[in-house]
Amino acid sequence: MNTEEIMARFEERCAGRIEAQRGKPFEKEEIEWDWNDRGNFTRKYAHSVNMYAMQAFHLGEGLDTANEALRELFEHYLAHETDLYEAHSFHWSGALYARLWSFFSGIRLRQGFGETGSRLDARTRALMLEVMYRWAKKASIDLRADTEHIWRFANSENHHSMGVVTVWFFCGVLKEDEEYTDRQFEDGRTAWEHYVMWSAFLKAYFRSRAANGQTVEIASKNYNAHTVQNWYTVYDFAEDEELHRMAGEFLDLYWASWAEEQIDSVRGGGKTRIYQGPASRTGAGGAVDTMVNLYLDRRDDMRVSPTDWVVITSGYRLPELVVRLALEVEERGAYEVTQRCMGLQEPGLEDETNPPLVPFRYNGMREDFGGFLRYSYCTPEFVMGTLMMEARPREDWSPVAAQNRWQGVIFKGHPDAAIVPECLAVDTHLNLQNHSNTVNQHWSVQKKGTLITQKLETGRFSYQTGESRVWISSKGLSEPVERDGWVFVESGGAYAGVTVISGKGGSPAPGQSGDCPHCWDEVDDDGRWLRCLDDLAVIVIEVGRKGDYADGEAFQGAVLEKEIEVGEGKVVYRGLGGDEFAFYSDYSGLPEINGEAIDLAPEKVYDSPFVSGEWGSGIVSLRYGGEEKVLEFG
Repeated sequence: MNTEEIMARFEERCAGRIEAQRGKPFEKEEIEWDWNDRGNFTRKYAHSVNMYAMQAFHLGEGLDTANEALRELFEHYLAHETDLYEAHSFHWSGALYARLWSFFSGIRLRQGFGETGSRLDARTRALMLEVMYRWAKKASIDLRADTEHIWRFANSENHHSMGVVTVWFFCGVLKEDEEYTDRQFEDGRTAWEHYVMWSAFLKAYFRSRAANGQTVEIASKNYNAHTVQNWYTVYDFAEDEELHRMAGEFLDLYWASWAEEQIDSVRGGGKTRIYQGPASRTGAGGAVDTMVNLYLDRRDDMRVSPTDWVVITSGYRLPELVVRLALEVEERGAYEVTQRCMGLQEPGLEDETNPPLVPFRYNGMREDFGGFLRYSYCTPEFVMGTLMMEARPREDWSPVAAQNRWQGVIFKGHPDAAIVPECLAVDTHLNLQNHSNTVNQHWSVQKKGTLITQKLETGRFSYQTGESRVWISSKGLSEPVERDGWVFVESGGAYAGVTVISGKGGSPAPGQSGDCPHCWDEVDDDGRWLRCLDDLAVIVIEVGRKGDYADGEAFQGAVLEKEIEVGEGKVVYRGLGGDEFAFYSDYSGLPEINGEAIDLAPEKVYDSPFVSGEWGSGIVSLRYGGEEKVLEFG
C-alpha cells in the first residue's frame, strides 16, 4: 500500500477500530485503597469507566451503563477530595473527559466533529460539571500559569501537561455554563479569567518549546504519549484559531522528529526516563509508537487504549511529508541529526512544600543553554544515538532530565535488536511498574557510527548507579564473537563491535596484556550483559553498514587496526569514520572530536536534512521529497 492509500484509509481504520469494540462489556477496574499514604489510587478505575463511556457513546449502546458508571466515578471524587487532587490519578483521564464532554454533552467548544446527540444524561452532566469546578478551582492556582517561565513545571513534565490542558479545558466549559460562569476559584477569579490566562500560557508554551528543544522527558516512548495526547486536546478544542494552529504545528514538529529517527516504528537516539527492564532493552511497545502506528497502518491489533481514543477521534492528521519520512527509510539514506534539549536545573530554584496535586519538587530549566546536545546517526540499517553533555554533578540537572537516560544502537530487522550501554540501577524506590531508576548515569561522545561512553562516578556525579555494562540482544543479532578484546555481532544490514578500555581503574586496552576487562552476565533467550570489571571503564561501540565492507572479517579487521591510546585520565581513539576522539575519563574536560571540544550550544536547535530551525527563533522547517512546510511559532 502506498503513502496516499495509507493516508486516505485512516478514517476507515479509525471507524473499524471503534466498531470492533461493539458488544464488549464494561469491565470496571478496582480502586487501590490506602495507596502509599496518598489517599486512593483511582487511575485504572477512571480509565476503565471513561474508555467504556467512549465506546458506548460512539456506538450508541450501553448508554445507561455508561452514564451510571460515570456518575459513580464522579460521586467518588466529590466524596474523596484527596483522590480528586492526587496527581497520579485524576488528571490522567483529562483527555478523555474533554472528548466525552465535547462529543456527547450537546455543547461544543469547537465545530467540525459531527453531531452525535447528547448521550451524557442530565444527572451525569451536572455531576461532571461539579467535578470540573471542584478540581479546577484549586488546580488552576497550584499549577501556576507563569508565561515568563515556561520551562518551570510542577511535578514531572507529562503530569504538568495533563494538569495544564485539563484545567484549561475545564475552564473553557465552566465559563459558558450559567451556574458556574461567575463562581470564584480559590484566588477569587472566575473560570473566564483562568481560561484566558491558560490560553495565553499554552501559546507561550508551544512557542518556547518549539524554539528550545520540545521536551525534557526526551523521546520518552511512554511518558511522551501522556504529554502528546494533550496537544491533541488543544488542537481539537481551542476556540482561538491561533492556538489551534500552533498546537497542530507542534504536533507536526514532534512527529517529524520521531519519523526521522525511527526504523520499523522503533525510535533511536538519546532519551530520558526510560525505565530499566524491557523498556530499555527492547525497541517496540512504547505508547508513542502505538499512537503513530495508527496513522502508518502498522497495527494489526484492534485494541483501543486511552491514547488511541485520542488519536482516532481527533481532527489532526499527519502531513504527507511526515508520513513519507517515516515510511521511506531506504530513500532517506544516511544522515546526522542534532537537537539541543533542555535539562540543566535553573539555579536558585528552591524546593518547597507542595500540595497533593503537586507532590514533587518543581522543575525549572536553564533557558539560556539547556545542557544537552542530542546526536543521532541514522541509516536504513541502524540508528545510533546519545545525549552529549558535560560531566556535571547530578544536582545540576533537573530530576526528569537526569533519570534513566538511554543511549545505544537499534537495528533494522527486529524491534528488539539493540546494543545498549546501561549502569545497573540500585534504586530502592520503585515506580508504579516496579522498575528502578538511575540518575545521571553516564556521559558520552559520538560521531556517525562511533560512540564512546563512560559511567559517571557514583556519589559525586551519579546516584543509584551500580555496575557499568552493555546489553547485547540475541533477537536480531548474531552470536557474539570475541577477538583481541573486542566483541563482534552482526544484524541483517550492519556489523557492530564493542570493547571496554581503560578508565580510572586502569584496565588494559584491547590487545594489551593483563586480565580481560569484561565478563558475561545473565545470558538468556533475549540477550546478554557484557559487564565492565572496571566500574569506570570507557566503552567504545563501532557500527558499520554491511554495504561498506566486503564481509564480517573485513569489518573486524578494520576495527582491530584502530589504535587506542590510553593516557592518564585520557583515551584517544580514531573511529571507523575517520574522526579522532579525545575522551577525558577523569572528567577534566569536554570530549573532543578532531581536536575541537564538542559544541553543546550550536546555532541550530534542530539540524538534519529534514528538520531545521535556529535556537530561540520559533521558526522550524520540515522538508522531505521536494516538499517543505514552515512551522511558525513566533
